[in-house]
This record gives sequence, structure tokens and C-alpha cells, in this order.
Amino acid sequence: MRKRSFSVVLLVLMATGVANAEAASRKRPKAELDAVQVSRVSAGTSFEQALRMLKLGRVAEARALLRTQLKEQPGHLEAHRVLAQLLLDGGFDAEAEAVLGQAQALSPKSTDIALTLALLQAQRGAVAVALTTLEASRASASGDAAYLAFMAALCQRLSRHVQANALLEEALAVTPGKGEWLYAQWLSRRALGDAAGARMSAEEALASGQLAREQARELKAVLRREAAPEGADEDSP
Repeated sequence: MRKRSFSVVLLVLMATGVANAEAASRKRPKAELDAVQVSRVSAGTSFEQALRMLKLGRVAEARALLRTQLKEQPGHLEAHRVLAQLLLDGGFDAEAEAVLGQAQALSPKSTDIALTLALLQAQRGAVAVALTTLEASRASASGDAAYLAFMAALCQRLSRHVQANALLEEALAVTPGKGEWLYAQWLSRRALGDAAGARMSAEEALASGQLAREQARELKAVLRREAAPEGADEDSP
């Protein structure tokens, strides 16, 4: 969500026709144009005014108007989305997290909201809370491999390797051959004592050609040790 910057806002502006109206207004004399801009900014709902403020580059005022919109209409999902984006862009992570929490309660099926919220929670160390956030929207993420892999990563940080392995199996069924996920699966299977499964994950991860150099070196060393006859010198060429 953070990476999209104002893309959400611009899409909403296009949908409401504001962009077209602004383009048409460029043909008017400046004095008339200024008067039109002022009237547009003050017209409509607080949400619509906020979008127009963004078109004028007045981000702080847009945030204030979006907060007003949510006081007037707490169920306005798009106001939550746009305000959360602006807060993230401005570095107001704590308030963004609160706004996203409200948005998830309104729309549990919106997996993008859940992912962004969980990422913020995990970044401040609330890993178990982040996992609970993702689980709340899990029913809508059955085919979302990245969502499942992120859940698995959180499970691993909590040493829940059975759940992590199951989630990675599901993610890899959607996106086979993803090297970093196969490496993560190797970690969980190894932690569970599943030697055969771990070896298979390691071999597939190496075959993907997608691993970082250190990860590939680690897996090759592990596979060499496992393949060496018992009692053989590991350092021998």
C-alpha cells in the first residue's frame, strides 16, 4: 500500500470525474479559474473536498478533511483507504495502523488492507497480533500466494512450524518453484524433523536458481553433509 503512493487517490479522482473537470478548466482565464477552484474545494462531502485538496497539493488539509469524513460517516471505506495511504506517506504509522484496523473491521475480505496492517504490526514487534490480523481475512486469501507466504513467515517467527509448512505448501501450489518460499519450507521441515521433506525442499530451492548466494551456499553444504558417508571428513574435497 505504501508503494502505490497517490495511485489510489488518482484512481478515485478519475472515477469521480474530477480529473476531467480540471482538464476542462485549464481553458478558462486565471481569475475565473481561481474562483472555480475555490468553489470546487468547498463543495461536496468532506471526502470529495479532500480529493480536491490533494489535486491542489494540500495534503495536510486533505488528511484533516478525511478525518472529518470518518467522524461523519465511520463506514466510508474509501476514506479509510485514502487516509491510511496519506498517513503512511507522511510517516504517521501509528495513526495509519488505527485507521487500517477500522477498515479491516468494515471489510474483512479486503486482503490488501489486512496485509498492510499486519506489516505495520510486525514491524513494531507485534508478530502474534499481525498473524491474528491475517487470519481474520484468511478466508479471502486462498489463492493469494504472497499472503499465505507472509502468514508462514510470521508463523516461523513464532516457531509455529507445522502451520508455516502447511501455508507454504499452499502458497507453492499456487506459485510453484518460488525459491525463497522453498527455502522457508526447508527451514520449517528441518525444524519439524522431516529430513526427507527438508531435503526435497532444499533441492527444489537450489534448482530454482532464485536464492541469495548465502542461502544457496548453506543448502549446498547441508546437502553435502547429508550425502557424505557416516564418519567421512566434512572438510575433505
